[in-house]
Amino acid sequence: MKGVSPLLSYSTLLAVGFIAVALILFTVSDFADDIGKRFTKAQIDFVAESIKTDILKLYALRSEGKILLSVPENIGNKKYMIELNQNELKVSIGFKNEIIEVKKQVKINATLNGSSYPPASIEMKRYLDNISISLVA
Repeated sequence: MKGVSPLLSYSTLLAVGFIAVALILFTVSDFADDIGKRFTKAQIDFVAESIKTDILKLYALRSEGKILLSVPENIGNKKYMIELNQNELKVSIGFKNEIIEVKKQVKINATLNGSSYPPASIEMKRYLDNISISLVA
């Protein structure tokens, strides 16, 4: 740059370089967080679908019984919560500063209840015409 002191020229070039590097790092970090969140949600969705399948298998037996859920204890080295309430299954996990959760409707003629961290089992009990499926640790 003609007519500008070399020190000012180099300082300006250095400042522009720092800003460019900061923008690149911020963009890559944000992208990595988004990928991590999507991957965690996909894992939670798979776990919820697996639990729903286990509930339907137990319900299809039409007799009292207990099944150990075939799900991992941790996802991404973190514990996650399984909740059964009425005809809804909810699986949730903390990710950064938010909670990721997946809800599944379980359409059966039974009452679902309980909450636990894995490992857990589901237990079906019958009383006259009432069927209860509970999550037990």
